[in-house]
Formats: sequence, structure tokens, C-alpha cells
Amino acid sequence: MRWKPFLISSTLSLALLFGQAGVVAAETVDPQEHTLLELYRLIVDRHYTHPDRDKVLQGAIKGMLEVLQDPFSSYMTPDEYAAFIKALDNQYAGIGTQLNSAKTGEILITEVYDNSPAQRAGLQAGDRILTVDGQAVTGKQIDSVAPLVRGKAGTETVLTIMRGSVGPQTIKVKREEISLPTVTAKDMGNGVGYLRILTFGGNTSREFFTEYDKLIATSPNGILLDLRGNGGGSVLSALEIADHFLTSGTMLVLHDESGETQEIKADELGTDIPVAILVDQHTASASEMLAGALQQNGRAKLIGTQTYGKGTMQEPITLQSGGVLKLSVDAWALGDGSSIQEVGLTPDIRLTFPSVMVNGGLNQLLPKREQTLTLQRSGGSGELNGVRLLDVPALLTKQGQDFLPLRYVVEAFGSEVKWLPEASAVQFSLENQTVRVQLRTGTVSVNDKDLRLQSSEVHVENGVTYLSSRALDLILGGGIQATDRTITIRAD
Repeated sequence: MRWKPFLISSTLSLALLFGQAGVVAAETVDPQEHTLLELYRLIVDRHYTHPDRDKVLQGAIKGMLEVLQDPFSSYMTPDEYAAFIKALDNQYAGIGTQLNSAKTGEILITEVYDNSPAQRAGLQAGDRILTVDGQAVTGKQIDSVAPLVRGKAGTETVLTIMRGSVGPQTIKVKREEISLPTVTAKDMGNGVGYLRILTFGGNTSREFFTEYDKLIATSPNGILLDLRGNGGGSVLSALEIADHFLTSGTMLVLHDESGETQEIKADELGTDIPVAILVDQHTASASEMLAGALQQNGRAKLIGTQTYGKGTMQEPITLQSGGVLKLSVDAWALGDGSSIQEVGLTPDIRLTFPSVMVNGGLNQLLPKREQTLTLQRSGGSGELNGVRLLDVPALLTKQGQDFLPLRYVVEAFGSEVKWLPEASAVQFSLENQTVRVQLRTGTVSVNDKDLRLQSSEVHVENGVTYLSSRALDLILGGGIQATDRTITIRAD
């Protein structure tokens, strides 16, 4: 990895890469700094309220940072910085669950970690959280709900949940120190390995290659890399992993101390194993570096939603007081020189339902396989190729005819649903066929051939497009089975 000497010796330094903060030494005070110091002393010594010195200092720091209009530059106390580093290494005080938001706005528990407080309290994957300590959370963003669940170790949180169709129940959970790996792995079968990177901490690169080496012997058909929810961290870890999957090309464009651009290029020692990458709106910073490097160099397709769009890098700098200034020190670019700042990466295949994204990634690595989707008529759950689904919309019955949520069904089979505003239509592919549904007329065509269905075969309700099971059966050439409780769809 010939790029490492530049990265480590540059302005970005080891502090940026590993979270070890550099130290600012005292320097000669210039007139502007003298004015700031003079104002501070006058305010704390002569204002009639005799304000608290620390509060005045914090106010001055806040004011200076606000001038930057940069949400990623911030001041942290020593304790806050220690917590920040622990979070990068996936260590925190909480209950040990993975949360996600459903299309309905409900907060879903998608995973309960082994030997966690949540598991001991009886929480399960699929539970829907209604309130946290009496505060309603339906409709809130995950970023605002997760801090409510977390807290000081030894304290208790009270969750109100729904499980299936059972009425609300209250569960008390005592928070503990949680220490999780930053990388998890799973053999998905059919020669595909799954690697999820939750954050880029100091040990992430080592953890990744340890798990990768275990999987590679049984994964000739490819690696599914999951970067959903990963807000970034160590640049070095992200680039080491990107370089492993590349044998040429520019991974990143940075700037040296003189402001000149420097291209970080991959070396020739990488692997050519197929790769697909899952991303979402929380995929940010170092995660976007990794995903963008592989996408731009034609090594991987991105599946999911638009990423966050954080194209700046921060260096933590320790002050003489022990506090830490996390300061943006560079704006990086993708290999072609383009910035993702406030834009993000655009997925090659846009899927919006979290529970079907893994299957969408598998479709890129295993395009020729039979798939089965089973939906509960009551909604809320289902099964896709033997894997439980937690965010299934309810099905509809109109005049004795079953209607299926079109976007959910199509995305479940790994295909993107595209909106064509000029035609007031949606378009997608199933079984190598291009399907277009005209919402105004209810016309359904396959490969430009009108199926001559009645307009009643298409139904729009609350902004959701539904397609009759009969219409879908015609599109697929059969393969739909219905019972009084479920509808099963098979597709090749």
C-alpha cells in the first residue's frame, strides 16, 4: 500500500486516522488573540453578575465554531472525547439492540445482541417500540431515538412495545456497558459471504481481514459488503479495505500541506472477487470513501438509498486544558475529482425497504436463482427466501380481489421501481421483462406489450400503488399461490 506514507505523514496525521489527538503548544499572542483574551477577562472580572468562567469560555468556543457554519467541527470535553473514541470502536452504554425505522414511521428492533440486557429482558427482533421512558418515538428519526435508549450504565429505561398483534406491553431494561465488534460476518450460502462494517474504529481493518479470511474459502461467488448505518471513522481503515478490492485506479483525492491535490491510488495486489455494497442515508464519511472508490472504479454496485454526503475530514486536536477540538482540515474528493459534500453517493439500484436490501445485494452476485416471497395478509411480517421480513406493508382486498404493494414486492426481488413523471407511470424489471404501469389509466405493459387488463387491476391508496395478484400472476406467467392467511409469489 504505497499510499500510506503520504497519508500518515500529511497534515491529516495519525490523529485523524486513529483518533489520537495532536497537542497545540502555546504560541506568541497576536493582536486579535489579545483582544479575545482581554474581552474574556473583562467579562468574568467586571460584569456585575460575575459569570461563571467556564460558561463564558464555552460560549466563546461556541461562537467561534458557529462562524465556520460547519456541523462537523466541534469542541469536546475530555470525557466527551473519550466517549467519541469508544463509539468509533462500537463501545457504549445501552441495552444491546439494533434499531431501524419502518416505512410506517414505527421504530423496529431488527436485532437483539446475544447476552445483552435487551435479550435478558425478553426483547425480540420484530418488536416495535412505541415509547422510550414515556416519550413517543413513532415517526422520529433513528438518530434521535438511539440516544434515548442509550444512557449511563446501571440506569434503567422503560420501553413500550408492540409484538405482532398483541397489545402494548411495557418492558424495563437496565443499561450496561456494551462492547461489540466493528465487523460482523456470515456465510450466506451459495458461495457468498456477508461482511458488515458498523463503524471504522482503530481495530476495524484488523477485524475485517480476520473475518474476510474465514469467509473467502467458501465465498467464490462474491462478498456482500454492508455499510448501512456506518457514519465513518478511521480513514486509514476504510482505504485499506478499499485497496484490497482494487488492483488499479484512484481511490481518493486529498490535499497536502501546500494545498496541492494528491491522488491516493490503489496498488496492484488486490483481489478480483465480485463485490456488492449496501448503503443507506446513514452511510457517511469514511464509509462513502470506501463505497465511492469501489463504485467509481467499476468494482462494485451500490444497492440502497442515497448516502449522507460528508466530504470533509476532521482532525482531533488536544488543547492545553485537556479538551479536544475536532476541526475540519480538508475537503476530499472521489477519484474523478467530484465532491459528495451534501450530495452523497447515488446507488446503482435504489431500494427503499431496509429488510429487502440484503436480498437485493445477493441478486447482484447470484442473478440466476429462484426466489420465493410470502406475505401475511394482515401485514407486518413475511418471509423472503426463508428469511423473516419485519417491515411488510398490509395487503388490500377490494371487491374480493387481492392487491399487493407494488414497490415492496418488486424491491423484494431486488429490482428498482422507477417513477416516470412525464408518463405518470412506474417502471421496473421482473424475470428479465420490463414492466410499465400507467397510474392514470391502469394500463400494464410487459416489454411494450399491453396486457389489456381492466383499470381496476391497479389501485392507489394513501400514496401507495397496489397491483392485483391476478395482474402480477400474468406478468410472471404464473407462480402466485393464495391462502386465507398468506400470498406466496415465486419468481426466477
